[in-house]
Amino acid sequence: MVGVSLSTLAGLLVWQSFSALLEGPFFRIENFDKWFDSDVFRVISSMLSTETKGSRSNLHPVLPILSYVLTALVNFVIRDPVVAIQSLMSFNAFFATMLLWRLLNWLRLDLADIFLCLSLFIASASFVFWFPIAESFPIGATSMLLSLQLLTLSPAREARSLLLDVLLCSASLAITISNWIVGLTAIALRCDFHKRIFSLLKTSPRDYLQRNREALYYPIKVILLSGLAVSILSIIQDFAFEHSVSFLRVDQWDQLIKETYFIDFRGIIHLATRIIELILNPMVVGEIVSHSYLTSFDQSGWVFDEVFSPKWGPAYDMQILSVNGLSIKSMSQFIGVSTWLLLLAISAKNILQAPRLNPIIWTSIITLASFFALHALYGHHLFLYSAHFVFFYIIISSTAFQCKRKWIPRTLMFLLILSGGYHNYTSFELANTILLEISGSPM
Repeated sequence: MVGVSLSTLAGLLVWQSFSALLEGPFFRIENFDKWFDSDVFRVISSMLSTETKGSRSNLHPVLPILSYVLTALVNFVIRDPVVAIQSLMSFNAFFATMLLWRLLNWLRLDLADIFLCLSLFIASASFVFWFPIAESFPIGATSMLLSLQLLTLSPAREARSLLLDVLLCSASLAITISNWIVGLTAIALRCDFHKRIFSLLKTSPRDYLQRNREALYYPIKVILLSGLAVSILSIIQDFAFEHSVSFLRVDQWDQLIKETYFIDFRGIIHLATRIIELILNPMVVGEIVSHSYLTSFDQSGWVFDEVFSPKWGPAYDMQILSVNGLSIKSMSQFIGVSTWLLLLAISAKNILQAPRLNPIIWTSIITLASFFALHALYGHHLFLYSAHFVFFYIIISSTAFQCKRKWIPRTLMFLLILSGGYHNYTSFELANTILLEISGSPM
């Protein structure tokens, strides 16, 4: 009942927040890029049409296929495309909360601790700002949470087990390629692949393979088949979507290099600031502000970054929402940030002292470490990626309850839920208000 009740609450909150955004000109094409530099309009367009111009949402092989098919099915019943999209985002929040409940239950937390962890997710900045938005980030977060279910599967028949492992391993890859670290780590830990590799290095390869061939080859088989499945979907996507850009294209690495150039001249201080924001913003958002950016329109009306301005012609001064992760402007924000850092410190202490960690915890740690390494250098706006961090933070912070004095982490998490949640929801209202104000500015 705890899982179902809080999952339903999450879905209803997303529905309400989506409705609040609909009151303004949120879905007008000239305003789509204002919600923290996201690509809301492009994602919505790919959910409603296979002729979407622009490639960002089509880079992910399953996202356009899955979202387009599901939207079409819901729209067939409801006959309202906006409500269809609203329904899908609400279901995504419900489904993600249920998946998180299953993992926390598998970690054998007390019922009160599970309730607090699920409530923390609903109060987090990632949930408040991204799960009501038709974007790839909340869906990508759910797909990674789905891959973590690999570590909860019970033994089954070989064919059924292989099919489930392939589907779950490929879930994180299906939305964006960098997220596949979750599926790869989960299947490796579930099959003790790392231990078998170490054993192989210590003994004769021929003798070891004769005794452990199947156990060693199985995770490799799962990885290859999951990669093949997503590659096939990517090929289908290229045929189905007119302007699709395959995630398998080698030339896409040029874009990755372009998005890291700004680190070169901003130095160590900016790098340290990014890391602090990666720790704070997924849980307690900073100050919501509005910034002006030099942008330009191409003939179809899409807004592009200043990098492309010379290519597309006339430039405009456009305001978008942004987040300052280091500002402390209110008592609720101060308490939220303080309690969050204390919770992380207690969790780190318990993790270091634990004789043995659950593979779910290990996968979360490895995933967070890889994301820190990636996003310390990649991506202009860190708040875009906060939804990819939140579930792993919550799973890791749940280790704070592995102590004798549970009242301490419970009190801290309760304070974080109240103070951080209050700050995040009021900041969401402020962001929506600012969006309404700047949407009427001349383009």
